[in-house]
Amino acid sequence: MQAAASYATAAAAGIAGGWAFALIWARLAPMSVQGQFWSTMSSVTKGMLVAEHSHEFVDLYRRLGVALFRYLGRNLGGVIVASLPLLALAGLFTASVFEPWPQQASWKWLFFGMATLGAVGAMFRRWRA
Repeated sequence: MQAAASYATAAAAGIAGGWAFALIWARLAPMSVQGQFWSTMSSVTKGMLVAEHSHEFVDLYRRLGVALFRYLGRNLGGVIVASLPLLALAGLFTASVFEPWPQQASWKWLFFGMATLGAVGAMFRRWRA
């Protein structure tokens, strides 16, 4: 009975952690940031097709580099900050709930699998709303 309760706890915590991850990441890196980057990428590409002088290419590559740096920085920062609840839950449950089974890793797979499902579910819900 304790094994079933522990696995259910791991599944519930995984779903909650995945949900929190998706909501935090979507807040820190909203779709407007994604759209802004791809819009900049499109305009830079069009500019490169019609550029005639080397200084125009340098300016376009600078714009592209700045846009790429901001896009990747915001997304990476969002992923790092959004991962904190998952790491906290994993650490909490490793220490308290799953102490009797330190060598068995199946609950970890369940936890992170359910976290993935929770994150996907939260993103679909945000996308549909």
